[in-house]
Amino acid sequence: MRVPLLAVCLGLAIVGCARASTTISSLSSWRLQSAAVAQVGGQQASTAGYDDSSWYPVSVPCTVFACLLQNGVYEEPFYGINLQSISSEPFNSSTWWYRTEFTIPDDAVDYNVDILFKGINYRANVWFNGVLIGNEEDIVGTFRWFSFDITSMLLTSGVSNALALEIYKPYDVSLGASDATDLAISFVDWSPEPPDSNMGLWQEVLLRYTAASVSIAYPQVSAVVAEDASTADVSVLLELYNYATTSVSGVLSITMPKVDTITKSVTVPPRSSIQVLFDPATFPSLSIEEPDLWWPWQMGAQNMQTLTASFTIGVLVSDTISAQFGLRQVTSELSDGHRLFKVNGKPILLRGGGFTPDLFQRSSPQRQETEMMYMRDMNMNTIRLEGKFENDNFYTLADKYGMLIMPGWCCCDAWQHWSLWSDEEHYVAAESTRSQVKRLRIHPSVFVFLYGSDEAPPLDVESEYLEVFQEEQWSVPTLASAAATTSDLTGSTGVKMSGPYSWVPPNYWLTDPGFWGGGYGLLTEGGPGEAPLTYESLIRMLPSDHWWPVDSWWDYHTAPGVIKDFRYFSPPLNARYGEPQNAVDFSYTSQVANYEAMRSMFEGYSRNKYTSTGVIQWMQNNPWFSNKWHMYDYFLVQGGGYFGSKKACEPLHIMYAYDDNSVYAINSLYSDVTSMKAYMDLILLNGTVVSHDTASVPLVPADGKSQVFPSVPKPSSADGVYFLHLTLYGVDDGILSDNMYWLSTQADVLSWKESNYYRTPCSQYADFTALRTLPQIDLTVTSSTSINGDTASTSVKITNPSPSVAFFVRVRLQCQSVDIVPSFWTDNYVTIMPTESAVLVGTYKTSQIQSCGTPSVLVESFNNNAR
Repeated sequence: MRVPLLAVCLGLAIVGCARASTTISSLSSWRLQSAAVAQVGGQQASTAGYDDSSWYPVSVPCTVFACLLQNGVYEEPFYGINLQSISSEPFNSSTWWYRTEFTIPDDAVDYNVDILFKGINYRANVWFNGVLIGNEEDIVGTFRWFSFDITSMLLTSGVSNALALEIYKPYDVSLGASDATDLAISFVDWSPEPPDSNMGLWQEVLLRYTAASVSIAYPQVSAVVAEDASTADVSVLLELYNYATTSVSGVLSITMPKVDTITKSVTVPPRSSIQVLFDPATFPSLSIEEPDLWWPWQMGAQNMQTLTASFTIGVLVSDTISAQFGLRQVTSELSDGHRLFKVNGKPILLRGGGFTPDLFQRSSPQRQETEMMYMRDMNMNTIRLEGKFENDNFYTLADKYGMLIMPGWCCCDAWQHWSLWSDEEHYVAAESTRSQVKRLRIHPSVFVFLYGSDEAPPLDVESEYLEVFQEEQWSVPTLASAAATTSDLTGSTGVKMSGPYSWVPPNYWLTDPGFWGGGYGLLTEGGPGEAPLTYESLIRMLPSDHWWPVDSWWDYHTAPGVIKDFRYFSPPLNARYGEPQNAVDFSYTSQVANYEAMRSMFEGYSRNKYTSTGVIQWMQNNPWFSNKWHMYDYFLVQGGGYFGSKKACEPLHIMYAYDDNSVYAINSLYSDVTSMKAYMDLILLNGTVVSHDTASVPLVPADGKSQVFPSVPKPSSADGVYFLHLTLYGVDDGILSDNMYWLSTQADVLSWKESNYYRTPCSQYADFTALRTLPQIDLTVTSSTSINGDTASTSVKITNPSPSVAFFVRVRLQCQSVDIVPSFWTDNYVTIMPTESAVLVGTYKTSQIQSCGTPSVLVESFNNNAR
């Protein structure tokens, strides 16, 4: 047995192992059964030919519950309150067996062979060919990678080998257990907990064949980039493992772009791992001129390059790996007490969301890529992972799309209950960190590691974490927590976790007196909270007898935690927009409120950069069907919050500042923009333009801002509600930014003294109820669809022929009455003045319209839906 991390050729960004020296194969076809049902011992279960025909056939990775869903054991658990009725007893009262058989290829009989487990939750007895090779005292930890050298135990010549795992679920006092604090996965207050606590083989299982006795693994390519980016001093770290019982000497060589092959003579002790470092002090050719740097997508190109490393013993190539990497340097500093991150010496305003996997850890490369593309489409640059470390493909996609990843451990569960830790938890925490550090360090997208969340760990735990980072030569910043804490070892985090987690009005973000979540500093989690689903998603979540009125079934999909229903959302919604009369009305009006809330949050942080250094919307997505904390829902439907965020973070943006009643142009590009004009129109509810103003905008500096209009007048004739239409034009580029606000002559008044970490109540609300007097309208809609290979797009022109304002107009595409999701729109939820038009373009995969040829267009509006 070899429990420590194995030399693995299939790390996150390691894409090439197609050589005679090393090959990888996946063990994905398994059988599953409860130990209470199977009534079998490990020796028997791990014997080839054992009759498992009554067991469930499953495709790994899958948690036990996800495996059972593959077999139709349960109805859709997210629908209605089905999940509430699913008992955890089958998982509490019994361990579960995973079992598979495999044969070794004839051309690999002389290879060293390892089994690699990338995720066992939580502890396991591992049996191979009738022998216990790992027991539950050693094979412990959800986020640890385990490997076993099975070379001497293999059956060859086409004979089947049998592998069986008896897996124990994790227990946590914070989740109801009485005497355990297992460092596993929890979903905190994001959703109900899965009945099986995600027990099982939740990540992939691999076989690795190595031709000779030394393998290569876990590369890291780090860089120190010159201030002008003209040079980069590059260091390459590799890990070698020796399978042999005697020391092995050989030559390790590396090759990469702009660097000639470099070699180093190395001796690897028996049955051991060693690190080998190539640095520019020893190898001057690693000082690279005109380096092709990797940047977050808004800052530059995502240049991914290939590192090739080989270890030869005499004339025999023992192992060769090819790893994709990106050259970049990440630093952080305290600026007026706030944590500011820089990439390749340039500051970046972090804008993103907190990501969660599916509640049962189900995933697909297609969905992962869609969600990464959604974040780019919203003009986000950061994804935070709180205790939810994704599979290798996720980070590879982040590298590709230039998305920064902020991984770290979780709050509020065993990971934060340090006083309950035994020696086992201390060890598992450190080794879990080591596993993740080793695999993540090749990825340029990973820019920080948060080893605490809501609280910083005590000094002994922090020291253990820091020792791992030092031993593994982690090259990017670490933070003791995601909150405003100070450590005796590492000082101030310079970040804040001060909420809110529930609805706040749009002026919150620029009028915060300096204690809460407003637009200053780095807010690692926060946002306007509740996010009721669109109507088409709602009716997929609940049976028809619970569509209206809002009842406990709605609340179940908002719980758990402090934000467990609509008590902090509905009263402001009703006061500001009028009380909805049905489910369609409530859902649509909620999209209006969420657009307004999300836009203002990101605008507040953008206007204040770099007094503000970042904001992470809580959350990006949901682990199940949920009415809170998302930028798009579980069905990948984009509601008002999605398009409010997209609008606020567009590369060039014109915005209204709620604090000083002025207008700013925000530049998120890293180059100056010149020679622009800005237009400001004040429009009454009946569509009458009562004020028009123009301003020249000679310059908005790179990554900067310029005030365009010092003040916005209030129309004296406004009847409660009026519109502010802001437009930014480029001399040669046409419209650069188009932003429509609905404003009230009665302001939202925040009661700051009554604030807490999740909300700030209001003593007075803005009054938009007059919007409900807008008449129903018939819009003129024309569309055309074009196909370019795998991609199709539909251009929709919406004309408002009526004398009334068409407020908050949304376009959907359907194929045979099914919404085309995912799709990517140039804009949506737009307001169209009388006699004016808007053109919205939606892009999607050609395969999504295969059954209908041309999609049908649905156009909705507040005028027609808020009834």
